[in-house]
Amino acid sequence: MGLTKVKLMVKPTREDKKNININFLVDSGAVYILVPAKELKKIGIKPYKTV
Repeated sequence: MGLTKVKLMVKPTREDKKNININFLVDSGAVYILVPAKELKKIGIKPYKTV
């Protein structure tokens, strides 16, 4: 297993103009991805779950 950093664009839908770019630390064995709720709210996405 290894760790990699990658910058990804997060959008509500493919066609949506609103987006945010987030730097993620990727673990090759990870199953879930976490995005800060305040970042999601900026583009109109309601968080699914809070941890």
